[in-house]
Amino acid sequence: MTWTKMEANISVYGRGERSENTTNSVKWNMAGTRLVAGGRDNIIRLYDAEGTVRSLQEFKGHTGSIATLSFDSPESEHMFASTSKDRSFRVWDTRKPKQPVHVERTKEELIRGIFSPGQAVCGDNLFATCNIDEEIKFYDTRMWRTVKQIKCKQEVESFLWDRSGAAFFVTDAQGNISVYNG
Repeated sequence: MTWTKMEANISVYGRGERSENTTNSVKWNMAGTRLVAGGRDNIIRLYDAEGTVRSLQEFKGHTGSIATLSFDSPESEHMFASTSKDRSFRVWDTRKPKQPVHVERTKEELIRGIFSPGQAVCGDNLFATCNIDEEIKFYDTRMWRTVKQIKCKQEVESFLWDRSGAAFFVTDAQGNISVYNG
């Protein structure tokens, strides 16, 4: 397989313009047709990637740097979530960019967030977040309430569900992988 650079002008800033902005997170939707990107300027940008890459819209509301993005909630392919250093996560609908569908304020700065894959986890649709205190919280996406919590002893590097949603994997700074079921 040969990799070639695809020419696409999806820069947030004009050529030669300097900025303090960095992009912290970029995620594709499951179909591979849409891309969201967010960073230090607190703005999330949605791009259409069918054929030519082009900017579609911006999502504003966070007051802190975007930490992570998670596309394709179990409820809709049009939904995505963002976590931020402003101590909140927001759920957005690409068809309604003016206001988030849900805003959840937290006590701690969030560094990660991810949706469960569909209705696989005991019939629940979940969104998991990790804060700077290494606590992972699982929210039921229908009522947006915490249903589970894990306190990790080591710094959390990343986490994800398996494809079925039955197992949740957490990697830490020591190189360990912990697996949680149900």
